Amino acid sequence: MTRARTADDECLSLLLDFGGQASHALVVDGQGVCITQARVANRTRENGLRVELDAESVVAGFRQLLATIDDALLAEGRQVSQVAMACQRGSVIAWDRESGQALGPILSWRDRRTSETMQLTPEQAEWIRQRTGLRWSPYAGAPKLRWLIDHLPEVRAAADRQRLVLGPAGSFVLARLLDGCPCLVDDSLAQRALLWSRREWNWDEPLLDVFGMTRDQLPVVCPSRFEFGRLDAVNGQPPVRVLVGDQNAVPCLTGQPDTDALYVNLGTGGFVLRPVDRAVDVDRFQFSLLSRQGGGQFALEGSIHGAATALNWLAERSDGGFRAADIDDLCADVGQPPLFINTLDGLGSPWWCDGGEPVFEPSSAGCDEDLAARALAIVESIVFLVRANLETMNAHVAAPKHVVLSGGLSRSRVLRRRLTDGLGLPVRVLVEGEGTALGAWGMLDPAHVLPKQAWQSLKPRRDPELERRYKEWLELIEARA
Repeated sequence: MTRARTADDECLSLLLDFGGQASHALVVDGQGVCITQARVANRTRENGLRVELDAESVVAGFRQLLATIDDALLAEGRQVSQVAMACQRGSVIAWDRESGQALGPILSWRDRRTSETMQLTPEQAEWIRQRTGLRWSPYAGAPKLRWLIDHLPEVRAAADRQRLVLGPAGSFVLARLLDGCPCLVDDSLAQRALLWSRREWNWDEPLLDVFGMTRDQLPVVCPSRFEFGRLDAVNGQPPVRVLVGDQNAVPCLTGQPDTDALYVNLGTGGFVLRPVDRAVDVDRFQFSLLSRQGGGQFALEGSIHGAATALNWLAERSDGGFRAADIDDLCADVGQPPLFINTLDGLGSPWWCDGGEPVFEPSSAGCDEDLAARALAIVESIVFLVRANLETMNAHVAAPKHVVLSGGLSRSRVLRRRLTDGLGLPVRVLVEGEGTALGAWGMLDPAHVLPKQAWQSLKPRRDPELERRYKEWLELIEARA
């Protein structure tokens, strides 16, 4: 029986997602059903450890998205009533407070240019973790912001004129899109800069001193749900009511974060979040803020650096090439894949080390070595990395009862089947895959809950060969770590 539509269903929300490979805009109704959408690619410049985006191109891409969305809605006589924006968290930039102009490129979350020049002692790194909840990492915002100050004359000149703003790239993009160009940031993006205090809910003065910055050079910190301003490029200038780090939004896919669930979001990178109802002091994971509600909701968070980037890496090295979207057809007839030591951009949690060069290793049971087999090996490596994170988390908190899977790679039948069997847990898959955007929609209103048809449910099956490959792969990874 189909539920009758109500006036709430006609309340349209615009969801903006600033991602690693693309920026995406969706308009959904009160049931979370997509009315229209648009996407524009974000091109990165990569040179060794450096990964940059052209800031003005990113802003132009968003304005293109908004114009496309506006035209589609005006043709139907409809209008957006509110906006939520989810953003990459570790990407940072410097800009001019008065003009709004970028003073250099956006340094991507994948950028590691400071890894050799900003080395901390274990004691210093632990001090930062205790203050912020996050591990010290060259991926974090603070060392990259310091690099901008030290190396770009435009940044130093703006500081001398007291017009410098340093902060997450999402704050910059939002400022350029909002009426009046306000400089604001939410807690989740601020935390990722490694300059935020989890006890004060604001910029941390001792950390600012360490990195040579002042509070007036940073955006004002607000809750993720806040009246940030009005979007001047969209008909009716709807209010932006949510700004949030992309992965921090994912647990709101199910309404309130579920402490019985493991949330897995697989896109450019992969992230594993385990909501907790108490403080958990574990240095092998991030302790990420989800909400200020009830004195603070947090999650243990693991990071998988080589997800879609690993498949892109293989495609670039193959003669014929392939797209991640073709992975199911490509892998359909593979027998025994090799083992992929997935150290692209370094090993994330729970090891947090370089890990050496990525490599394919033959399995002890023999394996195929063609392109399709290697692609399947990469898919399995992503599954194995999720499982390694889960097993380590289970040593510190109660094991989850089920998995919530989202992200672009979750559209792969091969990946979600192996993930379900590999973890040995029931999996709920978001059919559309857009976990970040729809999680931000869930944050707009506690009453927002996706309908049953938005999900596919999978039950685990026993797969002795997959289990054997995981154990063999884990031994190889542990030897690298």
